[in-house]
Amino acid sequence: MRYLLFFFLLVRVGMGQTPPSGWSSRQQGITLEMSPPNLPTNRVFLYSLYPPEASTKSTQSWLKNKAETDLPTLGKQVRPLQYNHTGPIQNFTGAIMNQGKAQVVAYMAVEQAGQIHWARIITDADPKFFKPYLTEAIKHFTTVSNVSTSTTASKKKPEKRARSKRPETPLTAPGKGLTAAQIQGIYMHLETGFGVGGFVTQNYEAYLFLKDGTVYEYPDVPPYDLDVPTSRQIEPKRWGRWKKQGSQLRIQESDGKTSTWDHWHVAVAAKPGEKLSGSFKSISGGGNVAFGGSSVVVSMKRITFSPNGQFRLESTGGGSDANVSAYSNKDLAGTYQLDQHVITLKFNNGQVERRFFYFYPDSKDTFGMGGSVFVPVD
Repeated sequence: MRYLLFFFLLVRVGMGQTPPSGWSSRQQGITLEMSPPNLPTNRVFLYSLYPPEASTKSTQSWLKNKAETDLPTLGKQVRPLQYNHTGPIQNFTGAIMNQGKAQVVAYMAVEQAGQIHWARIITDADPKFFKPYLTEAIKHFTTVSNVSTSTTASKKKPEKRARSKRPETPLTAPGKGLTAAQIQGIYMHLETGFGVGGFVTQNYEAYLFLKDGTVYEYPDVPPYDLDVPTSRQIEPKRWGRWKKQGSQLRIQESDGKTSTWDHWHVAVAAKPGEKLSGSFKSISGGGNVAFGGSSVVVSMKRITFSPNGQFRLESTGGGSDANVSAYSNKDLAGTYQLDQHVITLKFNNGQVERRFFYFYPDSKDTFGMGGSVFVPVD
């Protein structure tokens, strides 16, 4: 679902730079570390400038390697790095858990005459807290720049954004995957992500726990249709092992790294033939408003269920409104059937879809379907 950080500036970092007005600074080796004034107790906002480095790699590859090496040293990584660029500026943004606190880590770099200039920001994952400080950091970045952004952007062709495509989840014939007896449960873990406008969010993500001690992350298909042997071969990074220790869960990832879950719940399966009633929505998106930009990307899914077993779909994307929810629309309406962790949608055009399904433990009004979480429409 989602890490977007855009900086419309060029940077020239050198030793001896002064910090933003009123900010404190210290020289930590070759790094200039800066913090805003009157920082609340137990709050973190650290803006670091580094001296340029020579490199023959592309800026994107160089920064990715730098971020992948540095991020694990700061805390437990809870989301993959997200890449973006505007003109020559390359950005990678990630999220970590550090001593129980969610933090955002942003890396940025620009190449000038074979030298890569870069910086890093570490901040608590609270937009209301970090937004004013981030604005000042960006202004400072702009001040220390010696190159016009418009001139350079027109001369330098941006690198293409590399999209890491996850392998298609392997499926069996309907109902020929895992059995209910093999499943320990759907466990939900509190994790940090980015939502509409680039604002940091914390959501409960689903994991499939099996009784053999293995765990499968972010399931998006019914477990009863999951081809486990093939999945282990083509998407091994999504598999790990789990062990319960008191009130905590110990997770060992595919690369051997371990983490401890303190904030988790067990999802509730639907009863066979259970019915839903009302309209529900799932909103996702991105952008960089939270980081001082003006980009907002919104995608909304909406589904209405009737107690008589009918459903209808709506969707909105990119600001456009697609109100096509009439039950007479055979491509977006039909009947539904719930059974444990699968919802079967039978469209009026004859198409049948089986989707992963679970209820949140404290409410039948909030549920996961496919790879999205739905809540009641206000």
